[in-house]
Amino acid sequence: MSLKQGMYEGFIDDYGISNTKAGKKQAFIIFVIPTEEGGEYRQTWYGQLESGDSSLQITVRRLLDCGFTGADIELMAEGRESGCLEIGRKMNLDIEENEWPLGSGKISPKIKAVYPPGVTPGPGRSSKEEVKSTLNLSQIKAEILKQRESRPVENKKDEVPW
Repeated sequence: MSLKQGMYEGFIDDYGISNTKAGKKQAFIIFVIPTEEGGEYRQTWYGQLESGDSSLQITVRRLLDCGFTGADIELMAEGRESGCLEIGRKMNLDIEENEWPLGSGKISPKIKAVYPPGVTPGPGRSSKEEVKSTLNLSQIKAEILKQRESRPVENKKDEVPW
């Protein structure tokens, strides 16, 4: 029996830095997921460390959610001995079914995302106060205005675009 798609509670067991098949660096965290029968699954989360796109930002956010201490990512290469992450720390894991290699028909569980305890993904609406306290609103407003300025003038409301 393997993990099915859904949310699970897991505990950090080990971590480090490894290479992808393409030779790019990635952070990894191995989680232990207890089963109802008293057993456990071991599942690994991977986060990209190459700069230049949003995947690095997501990786850093997830590492901080997992309690990453300090700012020197290279220390993670030492694994448990580095103390960068708290072994046994409880996290919520969003598991999805993943076909790998693509087209093979072989389905296995994969950690889609890692969340702090009590946080789960979903369509939940944020309050205005939460948005104000967690976002850089002036930066977002500046980006909106910048992009709006560079767009062509839209049709008037009473004009039909077709």
